[in-house]
Amino acid sequence: MMVDLGEEAGRRAREYKYHGVDMSIMAPLMQPFWRTAVMWLPEWMAPNLVTLLGFISMVCASAVVSFYSLDFSTPAPAWVYFFVSGALFFYQTMDALDGKQARRTGCSSPLGELFDHGCDAMMTVLIAVISCQVFQVGQSWPIVYLCVASPMLPFFATQWEEYHLNKFILGRLGVTEAQLIL
Repeated sequence: MMVDLGEEAGRRAREYKYHGVDMSIMAPLMQPFWRTAVMWLPEWMAPNLVTLLGFISMVCASAVVSFYSLDFSTPAPAWVYFFVSGALFFYQTMDALDGKQARRTGCSSPLGELFDHGCDAMMTVLIAVISCQVFQVGQSWPIVYLCVASPMLPFFATQWEEYHLNKFILGRLGVTEAQLIL
């Protein structure tokens, strides 16, 4: 079933331009790394593929940690925690590189941003679940629910803010800092 959003929505989608502001504490340290890392990507690689590779790394990490700690209380072998840490760093890097790759190759689009933020939304939940498993919070479902629901509010608020202000603003403490802490 195809939904017609109308002429106005089509015009707004064509005119949309991404405007991001990153004021995070780690941005001055990470941006040089990301600017260098994007040059390692081949120019033929689609930005959405960069997003997808990061997404897949965290799905694999989730599968591995779930194999050992599906009950949120069983410790996993040490290598699992290193694997999860590496996958999270890879995801974070790919998430930072996808937009840079899009601008580098001239493939930036509202649909690409929607794909990126859709994957980020799913990762918000998945990373929270993985964190509960890694920190072995047990089967206290209120705690698990709190851990999973709490990152959703700032994510939603940021998307809401971008919709109304036409600017994607990352504050002093944000996703990069949270992921590096984990």
